[in-house]
Amino acid sequence: MALPNLITAIDMFAFAMCDRLTILTLPSGLTHIGTSAFCQCTALARVTLPSSLEHVGARAFQGCTALALVTLPDSVVHLGCSAFEGCTALSEVRLPASLTYVGMSSFRSCTSLTAVAVPNSVERVGDSAFAGCTALRYVTLSESVRNIGRCAFEDCTALQSIVFPPSLTCVDPAAFSGCSRLVEVALPDSVSYLG
Repeated sequence: MALPNLITAIDMFAFAMCDRLTILTLPSGLTHIGTSAFCQCTALARVTLPSSLEHVGARAFQGCTALALVTLPDSVVHLGCSAFEGCTALSEVRLPASLTYVGMSSFRSCTSLTAVAVPNSVERVGDSAFAGCTALRYVTLSESVRNIGRCAFEDCTALQSIVFPPSLTCVDPAAFSGCSRLVEVALPDSVSYLG
């Protein structure tokens, strides 16, 4: 499906539960994807996001179980809570350098996701952002990350080690709860709170 170039925003639930939608090309002037706009589009395998996109709303692509790759353009500054939660085929995501915050449960239960690199623009990894990502083995936190939210990496059972940046000051409760393969943790001296 291709949408006309005059569209700048897609409102909430616009295409929710369209379970036969497989390919989506969004218009070049689009800046805003609303809450649950494409949630539960279970056959959606490929999405082309335009370079004009700034806002991905809460649950925008939640439960799109066929979606395997997401490249967020460098224009995206806001990633809503649960934006890609439950996208079980999602094995790769590229977070843009413009992103300031990885929202609560943004990638929760993305069980095929194997690696994530948090860009330098992000200071906080939100609560449960990557919880239940059972294939997640590699996490790269940027030098600017100051806070890791509650349950951020909970039940990431493939995660073996993580290197924390010297900027980190706060690790909220249960951030790594259930990470049964985690064998090495080296916290920097800058950490003043460990939940």
